[in-house]
Amino acid sequence: MKKLILSLCILCLAVAGSGIAQASDSIGVYLDNGLHGAIEPVGAVLDLHVIVKDMSATELSGFEMKLVTTGPLVVLGSSIAYPIQAINMASRPNEFIVGYSGPVPASSGSVEVMSFSAMVTGVDEVGMIFIQPVSTESTSFDGLKSLYR
Repeated sequence: MKKLILSLCILCLAVAGSGIAQASDSIGVYLDNGLHGAIEPVGAVLDLHVIVKDMSATELSGFEMKLVTTGPLVVLGSSIAYPIQAINMASRPNEFIVGYSGPVPASSGSVEVMSFSAMVTGVDEVGMIFIQPVSTESTSFDGLKSLYR
């Protein structure tokens, strides 16, 4: 079988802090077509989006998270894009402690915090992408605060 079943699991995370999404918000990884799964051949590149939905805040000034992949998926680091100019203070691959150059306004209660691509690298396995805290010390998702601990 030359197809891979890719399941993108969405982990809803609370995000707290001033100018950052509040506890009622959820964050997830979405495909361009809005589906949460796809069947793709080896070598396929998937365009993915990290979106905060149902925001109680009107804008977002940064975010903190780690993308974790299982199975035959590789995040293509060169494909990472933010909605406006931003800086990522994280030092490890697939980790993000991002501050935007200005506030990113919510549109219909949602904000795309970043987009990226992932490549399918194997066959007959299920690949998943999860969003997790950057480190065990950083569980509050409150912007850059964990950087100063």
